[in-house]
Amino acid sequence: MGSEMIRKRRHMADYQSRGKEMTRVLKPLDLRALSIFLCIKVALVTDVTSGYEGIVHQTGNCLTIIINTGRKAGANAAALPAEKTALTDGEYTATVSGRNGPLTLTVSVKDNAITAVVLGDHEETPGVADPALNTLPDEIVAYQSIGVDTITGATVTSEAILAAVANCIEQAGGKAREWKTQVVKTAGEDIELTADVIVIGAGGAGMTAAATAGEKGASVIVIDKAAAVGGNTILCGGAYNAADPEVQKLDTASESQKKELASYLDMDEDDFGAFGETLNILKQQITDYQATGEDYLFDSIELHMIQSYTGSKRVALDGTVIEPDYELIYTLCHNALDGWHWLESIGVPTKDALTTAVGALWKRTHEVQVPATGAKPLTDALEAYDQAQNVQIILNTTATDFIVEDGVVTGVMAHQNDGTKVILHANHGVVLATGGFAGNVEMCVEYNNYWPDLTTSAKTDNTATAKGDGINMAKAVGANTVGMGFIQMLPTCTALDGQAGKGVGSQIYVNKEGQRYVNENNERDLLCKAALAQTDGIFYGVGDASMIAKQGEAKIKESEAKGYVFVGDTLEEVAEKAGVDAAALAETVAKFNGYVDAQEDPDFGRYAFIGKIETAPFVIAPMSPALHHTMGGVEINALTQVIDVDGHPIPGLYAAGEVCGGIHAGNRLGGNAVADAVVYGRIAGEQAAAFEK
Repeated sequence: MGSEMIRKRRHMADYQSRGKEMTRVLKPLDLRALSIFLCIKVALVTDVTSGYEGIVHQTGNCLTIIINTGRKAGANAAALPAEKTALTDGEYTATVSGRNGPLTLTVSVKDNAITAVVLGDHEETPGVADPALNTLPDEIVAYQSIGVDTITGATVTSEAILAAVANCIEQAGGKAREWKTQVVKTAGEDIELTADVIVIGAGGAGMTAAATAGEKGASVIVIDKAAAVGGNTILCGGAYNAADPEVQKLDTASESQKKELASYLDMDEDDFGAFGETLNILKQQITDYQATGEDYLFDSIELHMIQSYTGSKRVALDGTVIEPDYELIYTLCHNALDGWHWLESIGVPTKDALTTAVGALWKRTHEVQVPATGAKPLTDALEAYDQAQNVQIILNTTATDFIVEDGVVTGVMAHQNDGTKVILHANHGVVLATGGFAGNVEMCVEYNNYWPDLTTSAKTDNTATAKGDGINMAKAVGANTVGMGFIQMLPTCTALDGQAGKGVGSQIYVNKEGQRYVNENNERDLLCKAALAQTDGIFYGVGDASMIAKQGEAKIKESEAKGYVFVGDTLEEVAEKAGVDAAALAETVAKFNGYVDAQEDPDFGRYAFIGKIETAPFVIAPMSPALHHTMGGVEINALTQVIDVDGHPIPGLYAAGEVCGGIHAGNRLGGNAVADAVVYGRIAGEQAAAFEK
């Protein structure tokens, strides 16, 4: 604790040198507490009208306030049991299951007290799990309790740490239940802050909105109920769709891709509603392309628009038809490439080659350089750029209500984890960017109007904070919602635990019987419906050495050790390991390899082929769909103004990201989500900064 406290004091001294007045108060603690816990009271004269307790972290000119990572230990001392079963001095180690795999820690015991909790090996997601990993061990020692609160956004990791410590207590001869004294929270004085723009949610859309408002010269405060920035964006694969003809001209179109393009010439504009004229323009573009006789990979904004339309127009269980809003799709597709270049300009690490995200429909997917564990490099770059714009980020703070004055949204009511009230006033606009509700399985089931057999037993790959809170807040001030019954499932989640990105890229999908059953280029919902119809609702991605090389041997070995994938020197070997019919798989692969040669799939009409499956080692990943994205949310217009139930903009309120409905209708194309967050996050930030009451 000594070195950590020195580091925190150095942060304060640095901040003080910038001309801000800060005071530190050592809070008196009850001597009955088994350890002394230091709380720091900070008064920011220019920003804070009431004191609050927490830890201040400063990087550059941006102030990130992590509220209540330190608790009031003295207030809890009286609640500790008078006597506990004696512990035997020593060090005890336990390994439990975390979110991503085994988590090991060691507990030191002396004089019937826990003196240290030290983390060992673990595989938790960087960024997402860090608040739990960095906070809970110290809190357990400070309070001598495993009744401390789990960390919002890192619940599974928190529970793993607490379970491991409980195991160590039992090893030391104690009884874990005696160490589960609930930590009592004491609310502090109200916090009241004012900024030009208030942003709710520190995911991709919120951080983008904050940065853009900062670029316009606005002062900005971002709040998030989690203990770290990132939201669902930090868990994504970093795929970003944008028509980029100059780059795509460097690629070569396959014969099957040319056939796919030609199919649009047979489509009827009358079937496309508001998108009819867009289809007409696209037809002319394709005709002109064919006339050149060139082999480069064609793309255009209009093709992106039409595919976003056909890929999201759906029929609900009750027979109603939903299709995307023309203006929203127009805005998304026309601004996507500029948004990608903006990400590059702020330091987001990107890949040069284009690919096709699962369910993207065309090879226009740009990629962020991300590890197997998620898109932390993307959210890190956004956070750093926010810091450069003097954005103030307050974490562990949950928004509850909008402040409305004379029909205008002027601020936000929120509270810290200990109940301390937070009142935030906006000189200009408020941006809602709290994400969707795919992490709230019960809410998904309640609104579901698309999946025939969706139950609360469904798995989700979302962060635990994706609960739909912001949608309910907006509804309370009259916001209209659209498409709430449409929830997207991601097909390529692990069959073990529903997590995305743990398997391996695949050339084909087969069922347990070793047979292909679907066009792998299909939209995500169609892939999911086909997968759920297979034996046990599981399918198997099949690839070879090219897939292993693409994703890296280290990731494959890690995934193999956890049972996410199986690897073998022959198809028969890997099929046996995975429980797939080996003879049928060999026949299926031979047939598919012939389709690659012919660039034609007579079975399912696939139009894009990655390559043959012919080079050992071979890999199979068992997968099953999991809840991934909610298309429904608050209604917005192309300026990101939130629309009320009467069809009018709510003054002062803007929204961006997955909290919005209407963009993706009944199904989102893979790769359109990050583009959506960036495009509309930038618009929301600019509009909120310019709003005048």
